[in-house]
Amino acid sequence: MQHIFKITEPKILIVSDKTINVVKRVVEQTKSIQKIIVIGKSYEFETLDKGIAANEKEQALVRNFEVSAKDDLAILPYSSGTTGMPKCVMHTHYSMIATLLSSWNHLGFKRGETLYNERPMFHVGGYMFVLISLQGGLRVIMDRDFDVEKTLIAIQNYQVNHLMMVPPIMLEMSQTDLHKKYDTSSWRSALTGGASIPTLIMKNVKERFSIQMLPGYGMTEFSPIAVNGNIQSFVDAVGSISVNVEMMIVDPNTGTEMKSGKNGEILVKGPQMTKGYYRNREATEQTINKDVFLHTGDVGHIKNDMLYVVGRLKEVIKYKTFQVTPAEIENVLLRHPGVRDAGVVGIPDQLCGELPKALVVRKLPSVNSDELLALIKRELVDYKQLRGGIQFVDKIPKSKLGKIDRLELKRMTTNHEGV
Repeated sequence: MQHIFKITEPKILIVSDKTINVVKRVVEQTKSIQKIIVIGKSYEFETLDKGIAANEKEQALVRNFEVSAKDDLAILPYSSGTTGMPKCVMHTHYSMIATLLSSWNHLGFKRGETLYNERPMFHVGGYMFVLISLQGGLRVIMDRDFDVEKTLIAIQNYQVNHLMMVPPIMLEMSQTDLHKKYDTSSWRSALTGGASIPTLIMKNVKERFSIQMLPGYGMTEFSPIAVNGNIQSFVDAVGSISVNVEMMIVDPNTGTEMKSGKNGEILVKGPQMTKGYYRNREATEQTINKDVFLHTGDVGHIKNDMLYVVGRLKEVIKYKTFQVTPAEIENVLLRHPGVRDAGVVGIPDQLCGELPKALVVRKLPSVNSDELLALIKRELVDYKQLRGGIQFVDKIPKSKLGKIDRLELKRMTTNHEGV
C-alpha cells in the first residue's frame, strides 16, 4: 500500500471497516491523504452511509467537469507485480469504453440477465466484468470469496446466467459432485482467463453443467486481446483476435516479425490499450514501442487465424539455448488422469544452463514419475524433456488470481532431488 500511495499520492481513501487499522498505519507514512471514508461502522471517521444520507438533499457530491476522453485518466489499476513491484497502469475514459464495448461484442450477454462475481475488485477480472455487466443492464450478484457449494446455491437461488472463473475455480468445478444437489439450469456461460487452463478441464466443466465456455486472453494494460467462443473447435488456442486489435508476433531478440505458426513475443495495438505507466516513463518506453505496439511479455503464435499463447518471456526455461515454456509441459502433465495439478520451473545446471523440472500434485496415489516421464517423452521433443526430474507435492503455490507463483515453486525445488 505504501508503494501504491507513493506513486499516486491519493487525497481521499474509501476503506472497508475490516481493513481500517492497517490503513491507519500506512496513512501515518503518507502526507497526501486528507480524508478517510469508511464502508461499514466507524466512530473515528466519516462513513459512506452517513455521507450519502447527508448529501441526498444537497447539491451533487461531485461537480461536472469537461472530460477529454482520449487524454484524461479514468482509472489507475495496478499490474500483478509478478515480476517485481506492481506498476500503475493508466487507462483513459476512451480506453475503458473501448474495453467495455469490445468485451460486450464477444460475450453475448443480454439485458436483464444475471452475473455472479466473487472475483476481487482489485483485479481486472473483478471490476471489468462488473462494469461490462452493469453498462449492458445485467444484475450483478457479488460475493467475497469462492466456495463450490455456496456458488452452486447462488446459481440456483438467483438464477445466475454467467460466471467468471479463474483456473483454480475451474479445476474445483470440474471435479465436484455437488452439482447433482442443485438446479443450475439457468447457467449459460463461464468466462475464464488469468492463466493457462488445460482444455480437458474446460471440457469437463462445459459438459458437466451444459454451458458455453468463453476463455479469454488479456492483461491489465490491454483487454480483451483474444476470445475463444468454441473450445470444441479451437482446442488449445486462447481464441480469435478481438475486434479492433492489431497484432504482431516478433522475435524477442531482434524485433523482426515472425512467420505464421512460429513462436515469438506477442505485440498488440488498439483503442483499449493503456496510455502507459503513471509517473514511470522508463517502464512505459520499454513496454510501448515507437509504432505504439504494446509488448505483452507473452510468447505465442498465430495459426489458422487463431492465437496460441505458450508461455511468458520471463518464465521461459533456457535449456542449451533452446527455449522451453513451462505452460506447454504443464498442459501435457494435466492431461494425465492421475494428475490433479502441476507446475514446471527451470533449475540451474552448469552444463545446460537450466533443466525443466515438474512439481506434481497427484490425484491418484498410484501415479509414479516413470509414467509421467514416459508421457512427456511421447508428447514433446527432446529438449522439452523433464531432465530436472519430477517432485511430488501437496499443492502448487498460486496467487489469488490463479497464476502459479514461480518464485515459490523454485524455492520448493531447492535442496530437493528430482525423482
